[in-house]
Amino acid sequence: VRDQETDPQRKRRYRDDALVKQRESTEAALSIAGTCISLAEINLQVFQSGWKAVRGDSGAAISCALSGVSASLFAAYLNLKDFRDSEWVRTTKSSADDLFAQFRETQTKLVTLAFGLQEEAEQTLASDQLSLPLDDEN
Repeated sequence: VRDQETDPQRKRRYRDDALVKQRESTEAALSIAGTCISLAEINLQVFQSGWKAVRGDSGAAISCALSGVSASLFAAYLNLKDFRDSEWVRTTKSSADDLFAQFRETQTKLVTLAFGLQEEAEQTLASDQLSLPLDDEN
C-alpha cells in the first residue's frame, strides 16, 4: 500500500508507521539475543559442572541459544540500516555490538568444549577402554 500511494503526505505517514514497527522489532530482536546469550551462559555452566554423561545435551543447548543470538543480530543490524543517525540508532547499535562480542566469546568457548570432547573420544578409543561393551557383529 505504501509503495503504491501517490499522496506524498500519506506515503510519508506509511513510512513513519513502518519505521516505528521496525524500531520495535529491532528492540525485540536484541531482547531475544540477550535472553539467548543468558541461556548459552547457563548451559556453559551446566556443561562444565553438570553430569558428564549429558554434556551433549548442554552443548546442543548452547548451540541452539547461539543460533538465536545470531539470527536476532542479523535482523537487528539489517533493520538499523534503514534509520537515520540518532541517539537511538547509536545506542541500539552499541547494544548490538556488545551482544555480538558476547556471542563471539561464547562461540569460542563452545568450540573449545567441542575440541575437548573430541580429544576425550580419541583418548578413550586409543586406550581401548570403552565404557560400554560393543559387539561388532550386531
